[in-house]
Amino acid sequence: MIKKTAVLFAFALVAVLVAQTSADSAGSEAKTGIVKIKSVKVISEKGSNRATSYELANKIITTKDKIFIAWLDEDQHVRVTSYDKASDTWGDSADLGPADDNHGGPALTMDSKGYLYAVFGPHAQNPLRLRKSQKPYDARAWDATETVPSGGATYPCAVFDDKDTMHIVYRCHQTMEGQIVLRYIRRSSDGEWSKPLDLADAAPGAGKIYRSYYASLAISKDGIIHLAFHLFKENFYAHFAYICSRDGGTTWENVKGEKLRLLVTPESPCILRSELTPDEMPGWKNGSTRIGNIALDDKGNPWIVYGKYLWHQVGKTMETIDLSKHVDAAFPGKELTIVGSITFDKDGVLYMVSHVRPRGEFGRAPKASEVILIASRDYGKSFQISLVSHENPKNPDIPNWAPNIERPYNTKLLDHAPSFIYQAGDPGWGNPGNKGGVYVNDPKLQMKLVFVRLEKE
Repeated sequence: MIKKTAVLFAFALVAVLVAQTSADSAGSEAKTGIVKIKSVKVISEKGSNRATSYELANKIITTKDKIFIAWLDEDQHVRVTSYDKASDTWGDSADLGPADDNHGGPALTMDSKGYLYAVFGPHAQNPLRLRKSQKPYDARAWDATETVPSGGATYPCAVFDDKDTMHIVYRCHQTMEGQIVLRYIRRSSDGEWSKPLDLADAAPGAGKIYRSYYASLAISKDGIIHLAFHLFKENFYAHFAYICSRDGGTTWENVKGEKLRLLVTPESPCILRSELTPDEMPGWKNGSTRIGNIALDDKGNPWIVYGKYLWHQVGKTMETIDLSKHVDAAFPGKELTIVGSITFDKDGVLYMVSHVRPRGEFGRAPKASEVILIASRDYGKSFQISLVSHENPKNPDIPNWAPNIERPYNTKLLDHAPSFIYQAGDPGWGNPGNKGGVYVNDPKLQMKLVFVRLEKE
């Protein structure tokens, strides 16, 4: 069944343009805009309380004729829908099956022939699941579920290279009683899997103690695999790392080009930042900051969202832009949360989405949380910063949060302004509905999934 789109243009008409003479000093107001809202639509009224969460992975793909969107719904099933640009119509969503709980959201990617792939679930207890569309550029029917030979897995990120090899990185329980590592695996164009490679251990020798990893991949046209991730063990603050591989994932090096000894640990020479106190970037667990994602600019340089900072490669070093001062200048009294995602188009325009909350009001998504759009056409020397909402005025009792922006699913940069999705609804406490260690959604939360299209000004 095809439904005619009822496009919703009710978004917050708030756009503050802030320019800086450099990435570190304030200057005059920008005179021209970079990007604007094209359309806003609620595409699900029953999203999971983690519908769009885990910004490390892509969930939107735009082709010549269609846009595909993947998310996690209230029943913790992964769904994919499509929008036909010419007819301005939406198809019914395809149900790809259960992700087990609200931590099992999808990573969406596509090969050179147009076949869609979704990698998702479960949450530590079982291997990752993979499904492939039966036809190119068509999300209506999918092949049977394939099991990724991955161990107990969580938080996948999946990207294709130019040989149609899929590269996947994820958190892995080697065994349910063993250590938790960051793991990498490849799937060739003929469906063969490589031997898994363990990349990092946040707590060497600590047995099965809890460890956290979010990891995000990007692959450049020259075949370099770029990987950014955080790592920390329970009751300790976070470390943040960047590594890359120039030989298809066999060996890895740091930003200086020095070969790394695996497994990476908090003492390895690829660690870019180690937090010492919870005041550096307030988080929701022990103050630890999470990574957003990694993206490549039009020159092939990696950019990484980590808390309130944008990290980017300059030669053989990583430099930072502190976004907090720019957000504060645009919207006094608001601060960035610890999540955000970034992308670039082929013209070098930077787009980033995150959500802000009142300064000093902690938690994953307080009621006053709002989605923020940040854009720059000069690599972070100046920014356009705006608030985005599907309601005008925004409901003061419903947080808008966890935005996830479209990014390349292969080595090609976007040839258009990206789209993004976010969720609107109460996140509940921590992991609501905790039943014997399986996190399920509270249907009373009524989470909306909102899709936003952008266009250049």
